[in-house]
Amino acid sequence: MGPEVKMNIIFRKDEPKYRQLYFYLRREIEEGKIQANEKLPSKRMLARQLGVSLNIVELAFEQLIAEGYLYGIQRKGYYVSSMLNVVKEIDVPDSTSLPPLEEKTYPYSFSLSGVEEEGFPFATLRKIHGSVLSQYQDEFLLGGERKGILQLRERIAAYLREARGFSPQPESIIISSGTDSLLQLIFLLLGEEGLALEDPGFQLLHTLCHDLGKDVFPLGLDQEGILPEELRKTGCNLVFITPSHQFPSGLVYPVARRLELLSWALEAKDRYIIEDDYDSEFRYTVNPLPSLKSLDRGDKVIYLGSFSKSLSPAFKLSYLVLPEALLEAFDQLTYWACPVSLSTQLTLAHFVGDGHYTRHLNRMRKIYKEKREILVDSILMEDPNAVLGGSDAGLFLTLRPSIPLSEETLVMKAKKKGIFLYAMGEFSLAKREDEPVLVLGFSSIKKEDIPLGINELYSSWRS
Repeated sequence: MGPEVKMNIIFRKDEPKYRQLYFYLRREIEEGKIQANEKLPSKRMLARQLGVSLNIVELAFEQLIAEGYLYGIQRKGYYVSSMLNVVKEIDVPDSTSLPPLEEKTYPYSFSLSGVEEEGFPFATLRKIHGSVLSQYQDEFLLGGERKGILQLRERIAAYLREARGFSPQPESIIISSGTDSLLQLIFLLLGEEGLALEDPGFQLLHTLCHDLGKDVFPLGLDQEGILPEELRKTGCNLVFITPSHQFPSGLVYPVARRLELLSWALEAKDRYIIEDDYDSEFRYTVNPLPSLKSLDRGDKVIYLGSFSKSLSPAFKLSYLVLPEALLEAFDQLTYWACPVSLSTQLTLAHFVGDGHYTRHLNRMRKIYKEKREILVDSILMEDPNAVLGGSDAGLFLTLRPSIPLSEETLVMKAKKKGIFLYAMGEFSLAKREDEPVLVLGFSSIKKEDIPLGINELYSSWRS
């Protein structure tokens, strides 16, 4: 598609034009109608061709760049990423889990736990909770549904269809009380003896696999995530990844790497990818990225979601979307029962179904975006040469300070000064040889404390 070729797109009135343009270009690329490395028209030229504003084209391009469909070359233009061969490979054949927190209270805590108190919908949830207690009295006298109540599973399915780009059936959704219990369920269904996982990654997975007697295959990361060739070397048929905002590096798996991993999963019948969509709701420069599951033509992705970061960890409610091939195996687990209380499930079903959840997410994105900007500005004011990562999404960022100290020393000095943060090495099984990197969460610290905390942090390092 050269600059002289016009695009055949007719805009509808029921959806923002930039989203229609984004989906149109994404589909054209995925179907091979726009070839790999082909140059697109300039944003201004495309805006004139389509009769839309430049801002609409810019928003669509930003989203495609963030997802890895496009790349830009300065003063030359925008090109389609080299992923065409990977797309052909995965044509379908016919046949949270967080590190333990220290008990000590710190004056300035850049913890990964907790959520922002401002904007929390206490009154709305209290009203809904009181309503369901009186409205569903008969249901409270009966046993619950094994997969979780249908009302909540239907609401979750509708949300995933709208926000995460795929359309699960409510029957494929299973509700539980946390990521750990859902992972145990996956092991039961697959009988898998090992798990490949990102390194650095969630400590919970290391501990859980150890407790269950499962082998762990830690895989290092490059700029785009785990390497498929390294995954193949493990001989493992199950891998756990956080592709939309990798924890704790903050990187985003581009579409080409996602397709390569899906191609790996299609190479064997019992291979699956566990996608933990960790804090995917919070992206600040472009729309939330589509899930890996939205690209899953072979039904090889087990999708994990949670309300812990988007609402509150106090709900202890997570869910997974099972591939159809595993549903029969689940039905044979007659002893499995949903551990989440009926009142919690009903409350969330109404909170999500009545639109409160979407409004809450929109409100929290603004709050967290402001906190993130304060954190970034505070760091760069103290340390202009600092290298920040993962700062345009999620509820944490990574910091490589210009202070010539080891990770252990940086963390030790901070804690002595009353500041809690993490070393990247705390999340890794392999010994780190890279430059020191720290992980700072900002979901629960008050925004007025952020500049003071960063000032104290650098003061401790310079003393």
